[in-house]
Amino acid sequence: DGARGARDVIGAAGGNGGQGGGRPLTVQGDNTILAEVQAEGFAEARDYLALFAELKKCPEYVHTYEITPLSFWNAAAAGLGAEAIISFLSSRSRYPVPAGVERDIRENIRRFGLLSLQRRDGRLVLTSSDTKLLGWLAGQKTLKRYFDKSQTVPDGLIVLEDVRGEVKEALVQLNYPVEDLGGYEAGAELAFQLRDV
Repeated sequence: DGARGARDVIGAAGGNGGQGGGRPLTVQGDNTILAEVQAEGFAEARDYLALFAELKKCPEYVHTYEITPLSFWNAAAAGLGAEAIISFLSSRSRYPVPAGVERDIRENIRRFGLLSLQRRDGRLVLTSSDTKLLGWLAGQKTLKRYFDKSQTVPDGLIVLEDVRGEVKEALVQLNYPVEDLGGYEAGAELAFQLRDV
């Protein structure tokens, strides 16, 4: 699975975030990472970067990667934590990792898993352990049309069924990914028959 794949790459890179072996990376304040192809440790660093960064350019000598909220959420879904990412970058970068990049890593990994869609008594409910976050989301003008205000639940917001995809997209725009655990209701049966060929 994804978590096992992440652990395999971490182990191959040196266990604790890929410590040791050369410093082929330069982490920049705009959330891009430069990787020197001919530098010691490039291959191991490249494999680890694939867990949380997107390759944007790959000319002969220097590859450019970008780290984004989506790439961090994918990393978190595969079982990779913020401290492991920061440890790896610190150990493989020629220069100190910018403080702003470290903050972005921690915040985006923290946001993964905060929100989930669940089915309760036949209703679709946006839930979170962070009640302040739910209150903030309920007050956002861009989100109000997605919630059913006629009903309430103590630790969630009721989402209208026909805007399920839209609300998830709108929350991603606010940098809050949603884990959809709501399942789907059974539809009408469709009869069909395979044709002999």
